[in-house]
Amino acid sequence: MGTNTFNYAYDANGNVTDLAYTNGTFAAKYQYDPYGNTISKSGDLADANPFRFSTKYTDPETALLYYGYRYYQPETGRWLERDPMGERGGKNLYAILCNDVVGRIDPLGLMVGTINVTVFKEFRTDSMLYHERGWKFTAAWTPPTGGLWGLPCECKPCKKVVWFQQARWHKSGVITSDQPMHEEWDQAWAEAHAFVGDCTGSTLRNAVMDDEPSIGGVTLIGYTLWTFSAQSYVKCVEGPDAGTIYGRVLWDASWNTIGDVISSTGAVTF
Repeated sequence: MGTNTFNYAYDANGNVTDLAYTNGTFAAKYQYDPYGNTISKSGDLADANPFRFSTKYTDPETALLYYGYRYYQPETGRWLERDPMGERGGKNLYAILCNDVVGRIDPLGLMVGTINVTVFKEFRTDSMLYHERGWKFTAAWTPPTGGLWGLPCECKPCKKVVWFQQARWHKSGVITSDQPMHEEWDQAWAEAHAFVGDCTGSTLRNAVMDDEPSIGGVTLIGYTLWTFSAQSYVKCVEGPDAGTIYGRVLWDASWNTIGDVISSTGAVTF
Protein backbone atom coordinates (compact mmCIF):
# COMPACT_ATOMS: atom_id res chain seq x y z
CA MET A 1 0.00 0.00 0.00
CA GLY A 2 3.08 2.20 -0.21
CA THR A 3 3.38 5.45 1.69
CA ASN A 4 -0.18 6.63 1.01
CA THR A 5 -2.43 7.65 3.89
CA PHE A 6 -5.85 6.00 4.21
CA ASN A 7 -8.87 6.31 6.47
CA TYR A 8 -10.75 3.24 7.74
CA ALA A 9 -14.54 3.17 8.15
CA TYR A 10 -16.34 0.66 10.36
CA ASP A 11 -19.85 -0.67 10.86
CA ALA A 12 -21.58 -0.84 14.25
CA ASN A 13 -19.91 -4.20 15.00
CA GLY A 14 -16.39 -2.90 14.42
CA ASN A 15 -15.83 -4.50 11.03
CA VAL A 16 -13.88 -2.59 8.40
CA THR A 17 -16.33 -1.71 5.61
CA ASP A 18 -14.40 0.93 3.66
CA LEU A 19 -10.88 2.11 3.02
CA ALA A 20 -10.66 5.66 1.66
CA TYR A 21 -7.96 7.93 0.32
CA THR A 22 -7.55 11.30 2.03
CA ASN A 23 -9.36 12.94 -0.90
CA GLY A 24 -12.49 10.93 -0.08
CA THR A 25 -12.38 8.41 -2.93
CA PHE A 26 -12.71 4.76 -1.97
CA ALA A 27 -9.78 2.38 -2.21
CA ALA A 28 -11.70 -0.67 -0.94
CA LYS A 29 -15.20 -1.77 0.12
CA TYR A 30 -16.20 -4.94 1.99
CA GLN A 31 -19.36 -6.82 3.01
CA TYR A 32 -19.43 -9.80 5.40
CA ASP A 33 -21.80 -12.50 6.56
CA PRO A 34 -22.44 -12.91 10.33
CA TYR A 35 -19.45 -15.25 10.76
CA GLY A 36 -16.91 -13.07 8.96
CA ASN A 37 -16.85 -14.55 5.50
CA THR A 38 -16.34 -11.88 2.86
CA ILE A 39 -19.50 -11.66 0.74
CA SER A 40 -18.15 -9.02 -1.60
CA LYS A 41 -15.14 -6.78 -1.98
CA SER A 42 -14.20 -4.10 -4.49
CA GLY A 43 -11.60 -1.40 -5.03
CA ASP A 44 -7.96 -1.18 -6.02
CA LEU A 45 -6.72 -2.13 -2.54
CA ALA A 46 -9.40 -4.64 -1.55
CA ASP A 47 -6.87 -7.49 -1.57
CA ALA A 48 -3.86 -5.52 -0.34
CA ASN A 49 -5.55 -4.33 2.87
CA PRO A 50 -5.18 -7.12 5.48
CA PHE A 51 -7.41 -5.63 8.22
CA ARG A 52 -11.06 -6.43 7.62
CA PHE A 53 -13.60 -8.39 9.68
CA SER A 54 -13.47 -7.43 13.38
CA THR A 55 -10.45 -5.25 12.43
CA LYS A 56 -8.28 -8.35 12.77
CA TYR A 57 -5.42 -9.35 10.49
CA THR A 58 -6.62 -11.60 7.66
CA ASP A 59 -4.08 -14.00 6.19
CA PRO A 60 -4.30 -13.69 2.38
CA GLU A 61 -3.51 -17.36 1.73
CA THR A 62 -5.58 -19.16 4.38
CA ALA A 63 -8.28 -16.49 5.04
CA LEU A 64 -7.72 -17.07 8.78
CA LEU A 65 -8.15 -14.18 11.22
CA TYR A 66 -5.58 -13.71 13.97
CA TYR A 67 -6.94 -12.60 17.38
CA GLY A 68 -3.71 -12.74 19.38
CA TYR A 69 -4.47 -15.94 21.31
CA ARG A 70 -6.03 -18.02 18.54
CA TYR A 71 -6.77 -18.18 14.83
CA TYR A 72 -10.40 -17.99 13.72
CA GLN A 73 -11.75 -19.65 10.56
CA PRO A 74 -14.82 -17.81 9.19
CA GLU A 75 -15.62 -20.65 6.78
CA THR A 76 -16.48 -22.99 9.67
CA GLY A 77 -17.29 -20.32 12.27
CA ARG A 78 -14.87 -21.89 14.76
CA TRP A 79 -11.53 -21.33 16.40
CA LEU A 80 -8.77 -23.64 15.20
CA GLU A 81 -7.23 -24.04 18.66
CA ARG A 82 -8.75 -25.02 21.99
CA ASP A 83 -9.95 -22.36 24.39
CA PRO A 84 -6.91 -21.28 26.50
CA MET A 85 -9.25 -21.30 29.52
CA GLY A 86 -10.09 -24.95 28.93
CA GLU A 87 -13.44 -26.25 30.15
CA ARG A 88 -13.82 -23.22 32.43
CA GLY A 89 -15.24 -21.45 29.39
CA GLY A 90 -17.72 -24.26 28.65
CA LYS A 91 -17.70 -27.67 27.06
CA ASN A 92 -17.31 -26.43 23.47
CA LEU A 93 -13.65 -25.42 23.31
CA TYR A 94 -13.82 -24.20 19.71
CA ALA A 95 -17.07 -22.16 19.57
CA ILE A 96 -16.89 -18.40 19.14
CA LEU A 97 -19.17 -16.17 21.25
CA CYS A 98 -21.73 -18.93 21.84
CA ASN A 99 -22.36 -18.86 18.06
CA ASP A 100 -23.75 -15.32 18.33
CA VAL A 101 -21.04 -13.33 16.54
CA VAL A 102 -23.42 -10.45 15.70
CA GLY A 103 -24.90 -9.93 19.16
CA ARG A 104 -21.86 -10.48 21.42
CA ILE A 105 -18.29 -9.32 21.88
CA ASP A 106 -15.45 -10.80 23.91
CA PRO A 107 -12.38 -8.57 23.46
CA LEU A 108 -10.06 -10.67 25.63
CA GLY A 109 -11.64 -14.06 25.01
CA LEU A 110 -12.27 -14.43 28.74
CA MET A 111 -16.08 -14.41 29.02
CA VAL A 112 -17.40 -17.38 30.98
CA GLY A 113 -21.05 -18.34 30.65
CA THR A 114 -23.68 -16.20 28.95
CA ILE A 115 -25.09 -12.78 29.78
CA ASN A 116 -28.49 -11.79 28.40
CA VAL A 117 -30.00 -8.32 28.87
CA THR A 118 -33.68 -9.17 29.31
CA VAL A 119 -35.12 -5.73 30.11
CA PHE A 120 -33.79 -2.50 28.64
CA LYS A 121 -36.31 0.32 28.30
CA GLU A 122 -37.26 3.80 29.49
CA PHE A 123 -39.88 4.55 32.12
CA ARG A 124 -41.62 7.73 33.20
CA THR A 125 -44.04 8.67 35.98
CA ASP A 126 -46.23 11.77 36.07
CA SER A 127 -48.69 12.61 38.81
CA MET A 128 -49.76 15.72 40.67
CA LEU A 129 -47.20 15.07 43.40
CA TYR A 130 -44.29 13.39 41.65
CA HIS A 131 -42.47 13.26 38.30
CA GLU A 132 -39.77 10.77 37.34
CA ARG A 133 -37.69 9.85 34.30
CA GLY A 134 -35.43 6.81 34.16
CA TRP A 135 -34.33 3.51 32.65
CA LYS A 136 -35.08 -0.13 33.51
CA PHE A 137 -32.22 -2.62 33.19
CA THR A 138 -32.22 -6.35 33.92
CA ALA A 139 -29.42 -8.77 33.04
CA ALA A 140 -29.06 -12.49 33.68
CA TRP A 141 -25.88 -14.56 33.80
CA THR A 142 -26.15 -18.25 32.91
CA PRO A 143 -23.26 -20.61 33.74
CA PRO A 144 -21.64 -22.79 31.07
CA THR A 145 -22.72 -26.39 30.63
CA GLY A 146 -20.66 -29.54 30.51
CA GLY A 147 -16.98 -29.94 31.28
CA LEU A 148 -16.02 -28.86 34.79
CA TRP A 149 -19.39 -27.10 35.09
CA GLY A 150 -21.21 -30.43 34.93
CA LEU A 151 -19.50 -31.70 38.09
CA PRO A 152 -20.92 -31.56 41.64
CA CYS A 153 -20.77 -28.19 43.38
CA GLU A 154 -17.63 -28.97 45.36
CA CYS A 155 -15.77 -29.62 42.09
CA LYS A 156 -17.05 -26.72 39.99
CA PRO A 157 -14.73 -23.79 39.18
CA CYS A 158 -17.14 -21.50 41.06
CA LYS A 159 -19.70 -22.10 43.79
CA LYS A 160 -21.15 -18.59 43.98
CA VAL A 161 -21.37 -15.59 41.65
CA VAL A 162 -22.48 -12.05 42.47
CA TRP A 163 -23.34 -9.04 40.31
CA PHE A 164 -21.42 -5.81 40.96
CA GLN A 165 -21.71 -2.41 39.34
CA GLN A 166 -19.72 0.78 38.89
CA ALA A 167 -21.83 3.75 37.85
CA ARG A 168 -21.52 7.47 37.17
CA TRP A 169 -24.32 10.02 37.34
CA HIS A 170 -24.41 13.62 36.22
CA LYS A 171 -27.22 16.11 36.77
CA SER A 172 -27.17 19.67 35.53
CA GLY A 173 -29.68 22.48 35.28
CA VAL A 174 -30.40 26.17 35.00
CA ILE A 175 -31.09 26.55 38.71
CA THR A 176 -29.18 23.58 40.11
CA SER A 177 -25.43 23.32 39.81
CA ASP A 178 -23.70 20.35 38.19
CA GLN A 179 -24.01 17.26 40.38
CA PRO A 180 -21.58 14.49 39.38
CA MET A 181 -21.61 11.28 41.40
CA HIS A 182 -19.77 7.94 41.32
CA GLU A 183 -21.30 4.85 42.86
CA GLU A 184 -19.89 1.35 43.36
CA TRP A 185 -21.69 -1.67 44.74
CA ASP A 186 -19.77 -3.59 47.36
CA GLN A 187 -20.43 -7.29 47.89
CA ALA A 188 -22.76 -6.81 50.86
CA TRP A 189 -24.92 -4.37 48.91
CA ALA A 190 -24.86 -6.54 45.79
CA GLU A 191 -25.91 -9.68 47.63
CA ALA A 192 -28.74 -7.80 49.33
CA HIS A 193 -30.10 -6.31 46.10
CA ALA A 194 -29.37 -8.92 43.40
CA PHE A 195 -30.27 -12.53 42.76
CA VAL A 196 -27.01 -14.24 43.63
CA GLY A 197 -26.13 -17.42 41.78
CA ASP A 198 -25.12 -20.05 44.33
CA CYS A 199 -24.60 -23.77 44.05
CA THR A 200 -26.74 -26.52 45.54
CA GLY A 201 -26.23 -30.20 44.77
CA SER A 202 -24.75 -30.02 41.31
CA THR A 203 -26.52 -26.91 39.97
CA LEU A 204 -25.18 -23.36 39.95
CA ARG A 205 -28.28 -21.25 39.40
CA ASN A 206 -28.45 -18.19 37.19
CA ALA A 207 -27.60 -14.78 38.68
CA VAL A 208 -29.89 -11.84 37.84
CA MET A 209 -29.53 -8.13 38.56
CA ASP A 210 -31.96 -5.22 38.23
CA ASP A 211 -31.37 -1.49 38.26
CA GLU A 212 -33.63 1.50 37.64
CA PRO A 213 -31.55 4.71 37.63
CA SER A 214 -33.75 7.80 37.47
CA ILE A 215 -34.21 11.46 38.26
CA GLY A 216 -37.38 12.55 40.03
CA GLY A 217 -39.10 15.00 42.31
CA VAL A 218 -42.18 17.09 42.88
CA THR A 219 -41.06 19.04 39.84
CA LEU A 220 -38.33 18.56 37.25
CA ILE A 221 -38.20 22.27 36.46
CA GLY A 222 -34.64 23.53 36.71
CA TYR A 223 -32.97 20.38 35.40
CA THR A 224 -31.74 20.40 31.82
CA LEU A 225 -29.86 17.10 31.54
CA TRP A 226 -29.41 13.83 33.40
CA THR A 227 -26.89 11.19 32.29
CA PHE A 228 -26.06 7.78 33.68
CA SER A 229 -23.42 5.24 32.62
CA ALA A 230 -22.53 1.92 34.20
CA GLN A 231 -20.37 -1.15 33.99
CA SER A 232 -22.22 -4.10 35.50
CA TYR A 233 -20.18 -7.26 35.99
CA VAL A 234 -20.66 -10.74 37.38
CA LYS A 235 -17.85 -12.12 39.53
CA CYS A 236 -17.10 -15.43 41.18
CA VAL A 237 -16.77 -14.94 44.95
CA GLU A 238 -16.45 -18.53 46.16
CA GLY A 239 -14.51 -21.49 44.75
CA PRO A 240 -11.29 -21.92 42.73
CA ASP A 241 -12.22 -18.99 40.44
CA ALA A 242 -12.92 -16.58 43.34
CA GLY A 243 -12.11 -13.04 42.25
CA THR A 244 -12.52 -13.81 38.52
CA ILE A 245 -14.91 -11.63 36.54
CA TYR A 246 -16.97 -13.80 34.21
CA GLY A 247 -18.57 -11.09 32.09
CA ARG A 248 -19.55 -7.43 31.84
CA VAL A 249 -22.26 -5.18 30.47
CA LEU A 250 -21.62 -1.56 29.51
CA TRP A 251 -24.82 0.51 29.34
CA ASP A 252 -26.09 4.05 29.71
CA ALA A 253 -29.18 6.25 29.77
CA SER A 254 -29.96 9.96 29.61
CA TRP A 255 -32.85 12.40 29.86
CA ASN A 256 -33.03 15.80 28.21
CA THR A 257 -35.68 18.40 28.95
CA ILE A 258 -35.64 19.48 25.31
CA GLY A 259 -38.42 17.34 23.93
CA ASP A 260 -38.63 15.40 27.20
CA VAL A 261 -36.51 12.66 25.61
CA ILE A 262 -35.22 9.57 27.45
CA SER A 263 -32.60 7.67 25.46
CA SER A 264 -29.71 5.20 25.52
CA THR A 265 -26.87 4.29 23.18
CA GLY A 266 -27.43 0.62 24.09
CA ALA A 267 -26.00 -2.21 26.16
CA VAL A 268 -22.88 -4.16 25.19
CA THR A 269 -21.95 -7.47 26.81
CA PHE A 270 -18.42 -8.86 26.88
